[in-house]
Amino acid sequence: MYATQKTRVTRVESRRRVLPVVADRSPWDWYAESCPCPGALPPGECRAHPRARPSQRPPAGDWRVWAYVAGRGAGKTRAGACWVQHRAHKGIMERGCLIAPTTADIRDVMVDGPSGLLAVAPPWCRPRSEPSKRRLTWPNGAAAICLSGEEPERDRG
Repeated sequence: MYATQKTRVTRVESRRRVLPVVADRSPWDWYAESCPCPGALPPGECRAHPRARPSQRPPAGDWRVWAYVAGRGAGKTRAGACWVQHRAHKGIMERGCLIAPTTADIRDVMVDGPSGLLAVAPPWCRPRSEPSKRRLTWPNGAAAICLSGEEPERDRG
């Protein structure tokens, strides 16, 4: 093997993502009915094992779109991020779309925020953010494009 081929192989291998092995996956089970703590706290009460409250759960059935309308502090961002993450992880969502009024809202709230997709994603299924391409890509190949209302003509077609 030539030196240039070895360099290319090394570069490709360095780009591969090594997914961590996590034995206890319960902290990321957002849709579980209760936490695994000794007291089995109701959903929304345990800090170590966050769970969706009944109002934060998607409606029953096979829905592709879910409108969660609520007031400030109701957990809309967390519920939406967990729903998208759940659908991407289970292979239900192959292609998705994240829409917000501005690109800053997408980045600061929906992707990088404290309740955003990168914060709620488990280590073994964390999406890769590609801001220059306006895209999030999960390890299983699912992808979501990020669209803002700043330039609506750009997103037509």
